[in-house]
Amino acid sequence: MKSPGGTPEAHGLPTRRQFFETAMVGTVSICAATSRDTLLGETTRGIHRNPVRSLNIVYEMMPTPERLPILDWIAEGGWCSHVSCRPEVTDAMLLEVRKRGWRAIVTMLAHPGTRARQWTSWNLPVPDVAAVLARYKRYLGDNFAWEVFTEDDSAGVAFPQVLLREQPKTYDSAKVLFDAYIAEVMKVANAHRGTEKWGRPGYASGVHLLAAQGLDCILVERANDDVEDLQTAIAFARGAARQFGCKWGIDFSLWWGVIYGCVHNLPALFHKRNFYMTYFAGADAVSIEGGDLLYDLQNKKPNLLGQTLDEFGRFTRRVPRGEVETPVTVVLPENHGWITPPYWRTTCEAWNYARIPYQQGYRGVDAFFSMAYPGSTYAMDPFPFGRYRSENPPASPFALSCVTPEFAPRPDDVYKAEPTLPFGRYLDRKQAHEDLLQRGAETSPYRPMGNTHWGDIIDVLTASAAEDVLRRYKLVVLLGPVRLDEALKARLEKYVKNGGTVLVAAGVVGPDDHALCGMEILPELWAGAAWRWKDEPYVREAFRYCPAKVASGADVQILAQAPDGNPLVTCHRLEKGRVYTCAAPWFEGDLAMMGAAARLFEEVIKTMQPTTIEGLPLHWTTARRDNEVTVALANNNDVEWKGRVSVRALDGCTADCRELLTGEPIATQCMGSHVVCNVSLPPFDVRVLLWTLL
Repeated sequence: MKSPGGTPEAHGLPTRRQFFETAMVGTVSICAATSRDTLLGETTRGIHRNPVRSLNIVYEMMPTPERLPILDWIAEGGWCSHVSCRPEVTDAMLLEVRKRGWRAIVTMLAHPGTRARQWTSWNLPVPDVAAVLARYKRYLGDNFAWEVFTEDDSAGVAFPQVLLREQPKTYDSAKVLFDAYIAEVMKVANAHRGTEKWGRPGYASGVHLLAAQGLDCILVERANDDVEDLQTAIAFARGAARQFGCKWGIDFSLWWGVIYGCVHNLPALFHKRNFYMTYFAGADAVSIEGGDLLYDLQNKKPNLLGQTLDEFGRFTRRVPRGEVETPVTVVLPENHGWITPPYWRTTCEAWNYARIPYQQGYRGVDAFFSMAYPGSTYAMDPFPFGRYRSENPPASPFALSCVTPEFAPRPDDVYKAEPTLPFGRYLDRKQAHEDLLQRGAETSPYRPMGNTHWGDIIDVLTASAAEDVLRRYKLVVLLGPVRLDEALKARLEKYVKNGGTVLVAAGVVGPDDHALCGMEILPELWAGAAWRWKDEPYVREAFRYCPAKVASGADVQILAQAPDGNPLVTCHRLEKGRVYTCAAPWFEGDLAMMGAAARLFEEVIKTMQPTTIEGLPLHWTTARRDNEVTVALANNNDVEWKGRVSVRALDGCTADCRELLTGEPIATQCMGSHVVCNVSLPPFDVRVLLWTLL
């Protein structure tokens, strides 16, 4: 969520307080049970256990007597199980929640300084945590959760000024500062034992840090132009949940700084694709901010986005999903601070609040995620209409692209990114908003979603991941300046010897790591001008690499080499597994990923893909349950998609297939060990294929 600043009344928009009274608490959340219920106990988790993994939907809003028709509407849909409220919700409304059998979530920042700053800015009394929780418990017993961290790392009003003021200069100091802030949150939260605790960061870089300190569920904000793309949120949050044993989800914002307002009265295909792809990615929770905006109280009916949510909620009640297939994990440094780099940014920085320049290895991180999720760098775009002739109001008072004086600790902290075009379509954001509403314009052409190069098959872990966590993946990729200490090296060697596969580059491995990579790497850089894969023709490309030779006694195959015979990509067979090593430091080439490194990723990952497509780019994900395979497809393009979908069979090849949104039967055929079908998708829409393997 983002806070309107300036003089919104002059633009026909809600005041900051009015906006937060709806957007801050008007959020729909969707929750699903996972195996963690059995680990932590169903009574303390409260996210309903469901053996077919259908979603339980929580509607976050401020229940008031005049909003009771909204409660009636969501009750009629049959998909609501939770309602989230602000601390000052009345006793009568808590009883309304209890009467309907719904679980409650109280949204109240735990950090004392940030909570005081937020509520003081609304000219409201600062809530007393103990008194609020005691009242919720009095009316609901243990049937409620507490959201203790709400976009503290990104939201305008809530952003902790202490982090902005300190301006750490190193990755370690940035992590120490952020960890200390979360520790203050958890000190308050943990004083109230037995209460389920949620957190909602704005950037993917925060999910592992929050999960590591014991939150029960982590939501990552998406769908506005101030935060990153959907795919990295899924990969980071799902990986953090598996690494630290918590639940995960996505929070979908209605705020769009491009028009300085919300998109609830515009066509909803953008959010529709977000909903379905997140569900089939295995999320335990999905939320949509501004839930009060989804229903027209005057005409007593939902708007377009409300209708889309209702259809989605009913779909999740009747359509089970299996376990999402994620054979690949990426391991980043503990202190990485990495975010998806927006294409408009002219300098490379990590740790969004500190804007610390890149360390060595981070161009390789950018290159990998850009390859895995093409188009992901376009998601954070406050400038799709070019330069506004008037920047009043700005896109947001606080975002990666803008820091207004209200949120700048010092005058020199005020910041505004340069628009990507020197010209523009509209006078200001008010004019853009009015034009889109008048035309009823679908926003998807201006709100690009990234596609998936290999499908949604990647989780992100940090270097502390335990051995049993690594074992659930077929492939481990070490990205960025991961410190290969003896403990991590031992975990990786054991993982590989038991049949796992590791991809690593020079920089992470060095002269002392020949037992793992099978190569004796020299501590120097040579210049290369061409490379070839096996016996194929040479590829012309400028790059740097570390010369190396095969270690004595190592079982190594050279896959790519320079013209002088120096190995550039090697495969070391280590008992049951393999270690692939790239001699180009951090997998980096002249501008992005080195060509031989890109070829390595293609060659290794394609053998692990559960589903492949032939056609224009798509976003797709695969889940399996017993003898069923579900493939969700999102067309992020403005033209109809026509292509072929191929699914790896389990036992045999015969399969029946149907599309679950339309009920249409789909003809299939066998091709070796795969079953394939031809599919078409309308522009900016979703299709869900259910294959029953016979």
